[in-house]
Amino acid sequence: MGATLGLGNGFLHIKDLQKLFALRGGFIDSLLGRTQSVVRAVDGVDLTVSPGEILGLVGESGSGKTTLGRLVAMLDRPTSGSIEFRERDIAQLSRAEVWQLRRDIQMIFQNPYESVDPRYTIAGWLAEPLRLLRITSASEYRDRILEVLSQVELRPAESFLDRYPHELSGGQRQRVCIARAAIVKPKLMIADEPVSMLDVSVRSGLMKLMLDMRNELGMAFIYITHDLAVARYMSDRIAVMYLGKIVELGPVDEVIEKPAHPYTKILMSAVPEPRPGRSRRRANLKGEAASIKEIPGGCRFHPRCPMVQPKCEEEEPPFVTVDKDRESACHFSAQLLNGAM
Repeated sequence: MGATLGLGNGFLHIKDLQKLFALRGGFIDSLLGRTQSVVRAVDGVDLTVSPGEILGLVGESGSGKTTLGRLVAMLDRPTSGSIEFRERDIAQLSRAEVWQLRRDIQMIFQNPYESVDPRYTIAGWLAEPLRLLRITSASEYRDRILEVLSQVELRPAESFLDRYPHELSGGQRQRVCIARAAIVKPKLMIADEPVSMLDVSVRSGLMKLMLDMRNELGMAFIYITHDLAVARYMSDRIAVMYLGKIVELGPVDEVIEKPAHPYTKILMSAVPEPRPGRSRRRANLKGEAASIKEIPGGCRFHPRCPMVQPKCEEEEPPFVTVDKDRESACHFSAQLLNGAM
């Protein structure tokens, strides 16, 4: 288990978290008594999130970032490790206690077309968490719903109460999803690629909305994305994930301007440079991401790394502090930071 910077300031502490999935073999495998293979979707993650902070969780598809988000939201149970939220290990909570946890931790999902129940009006759907969690009396539902619709900039709010999801655009539906998560006034919001399925024209408005909610309501976010440019816009710190592990963690601008892990450096080389006259030296990422079913030995990134050395194939690098407020899992992080590689 690696270092966890800023532990004393956080209200969410994830320690050595694992989520394993057993894969069933076919009939022949069962007949021959072959052992089941195991997928290490989340494989020993340490993270801290402070009150009001936005932590960007970045990585390719299959890196484990959505699974990690679901574990923190307690939509899935971890195989091992702990998730300490406000001084309680929520991984050990009973089902009834997890239900009450929904007051404090909410999740915004990627697809607004599947997230909103088409059988309900917008008012009816937003009232559900208030009723199920008994947050306020029925006489106050309407006022609370109008308040949250205004917060997510669906105005005039009264005009949306009796509408159905099919009457809304994708951007409006996602605003309703954000409203449903925000209506219980959680302390932590987990946003899983919340703008990736929407038109470019509406993405910036939704991202600004979430930043405004953080500033006005004080809630923390774990913002999951594959896009480093989006992570830079949204986040205070970035955690870069690869094949179930965090490989780099630090303040957003420092990580992006001066990566301490070759995977981060390669991801950054694909981001367009916004300043005219500047260009980045492009790095080559070899092949496709290794299957999470067959994680390579040594450094799990070594089959694709352009800086690979013999040591990388033999030893898994620890996740350690490499600079002030910076952590990385690379044998050669110091050389990368100093520009020697």
